[in-house]
Amino acid sequence: VVAEFSSTNGGYVSVANRDSSSTDSVKKTYYYSGQTLTREFEFHWDLENPYHCSLTSGTSCTPFLDIVDDLTENPNLSFTWGGWSDDLAGLDHYEYDLFDLGVDGSILIDGAGSGGSLVSSNKSVPITESSVSTTVPITESSGSVVLTEPGMYSLHLIAYDKAENFKTSRNLFLYDDKSVVDIQGNQPTYCSTASKDTSYTWVTTDTNQVKVDWKDRFINIRHKNNKWLNLVQTYAPDKIVVYEDLYGDRTNVQINNVHAVVDFQVSYQVDSSDSITTSVKDSRTFTSVSNIYNQYDILTLDWADGDQLTTTVKAIDILDKTNQETIVVYRDATPPIVENLWLTIGDRLNVSVHSLEDFTKMTFGCVE
Repeated sequence: VVAEFSSTNGGYVSVANRDSSSTDSVKKTYYYSGQTLTREFEFHWDLENPYHCSLTSGTSCTPFLDIVDDLTENPNLSFTWGGWSDDLAGLDHYEYDLFDLGVDGSILIDGAGSGGSLVSSNKSVPITESSVSTTVPITESSGSVVLTEPGMYSLHLIAYDKAENFKTSRNLFLYDDKSVVDIQGNQPTYCSTASKDTSYTWVTTDTNQVKVDWKDRFINIRHKNNKWLNLVQTYAPDKIVVYEDLYGDRTNVQINNVHAVVDFQVSYQVDSSDSITTSVKDSRTFTSVSNIYNQYDILTLDWADGDQLTTTVKAIDILDKTNQETIVVYRDATPPIVENLWLTIGDRLNVSVHSLEDFTKMTFGCVE
């Protein structure tokens, strides 16, 4: 809207000629030639927020906010941004805040909402309604923060235009420099195909498939208790949708896990022995199971009676920390063969029995 205002000055003066009349009855009017001054005022309305180039279909551009490693043990966090535009008023500056995520039941809540807390900000004073921000110029495209405590975090980048419209984007990440996978419970990893009577050491059935179980054996206690792998609630303050973190290893989607373990891998080796040598008959390197929630793996083996199976289960957490257990199982599926049976009494072999009473004085011997 353009508004124009004009102002013109002017006036006149009446002069009495005393030479002509002593009563001032004769007057002459003189008019001033005034000047006109014009000013225009231009008013702009901008109700549109800044936007990112990713909104344009088929456009390849810089991420609105990017953390190189969103699963990290490094407390020195660096991040970059780019691709922001504003067609009307134009971009003015950026701001960024770091929040610790809160928990609501089983769901993680962005720290900018209830349950979380502000960890770090580029603002020069605590965030209040009257605080003054130390802004980041639009010529800059990177920042950094130093983390002091492990946890799940949300980093917010806010782009402002000259009309004070703004758009928020966020990036989620997990920082933990103390991650560890522990072993729990009294039931170790075992081969459930083996006979319970042999303490699960001998497979006594004729089968080339064995089942290895490790139910509830491995855990990352801190990750599980703090729910750091759980679903992160969508952040939409006042129903204003922000640019959501949809890329990388840690987004707002829950990470599949069992007691905060994200992968189980199993390896095995079958050794065949005779009285002289031992040879590797079958083997497999560490291979991820098809479904971590099963907490078991079924191995198909090339083995026979007398062979030894050595298998290892490795549990891996989100930061690639591991723990593992190894078990050894043997196969013997054939019953003993009794041959060369004889009866003895004292030093006499192959004796004849003539009455039941004679059995109480005899010794039975056999060779398998």
